[in-house]
Amino acid sequence: MTPADRPLLPDGPAPFAGYLDMFQRAPSVPLTIAAGVLLAVLVAALVPRRRVLTFLTGVALAVVLGVTIVPSGGWTAFGLENHALASIVANVQPRAGDLTAWMTANDGPLNVVLFVPLGFFLALLLRRPVSAALLCGALSVAIECYQASLTTRVGAFADVVANGLGGAIGALAALLVLAVVRTGPRAQVRVSR
Repeated sequence: MTPADRPLLPDGPAPFAGYLDMFQRAPSVPLTIAAGVLLAVLVAALVPRRRVLTFLTGVALAVVLGVTIVPSGGWTAFGLENHALASIVANVQPRAGDLTAWMTANDGPLNVVLFVPLGFFLALLLRRPVSAALLCGALSVAIECYQASLTTRVGAFADVVANGLGGAIGALAALLVLAVVRTGPRAQVRVSR
């Protein structure tokens, strides 16, 4: 077995294999991300200040939404559950073990990593890391509810935990950056909302 043939994880497939497979099966994902990036360029061009941070936050958000909102099989496979609210309640409600379930899920660590850039850039943009982490958590709840209402996706509270953790890690990293680059009273970091 050559290094190129060896899987990244000794006991299973590469952790990102599911995402790569999703891109192949649903070209809607990269197209949705590209549309989000174009929107980020437009918004960044319109804002008077912090254009680079606005753009980077928009790109991070485009990636998160592109990966999470496109139905499996692409937009042509879009379909809502007959009892969407019941599906949301049944699938997204917290269960015992959800706080750690993401660690053993195939895509759990990737869900954490997916939200780190969004938490980081949003915290730098807002200069309020706690607010950024809370917004990432709220976005994650909305995404999982949306996914639970689709016929081709599954929403889970364990994913909310993983995504929220990723957003919090990114916001914490931004807090450290903001603390290091603080140069005066105008650039002070507000940790609270």
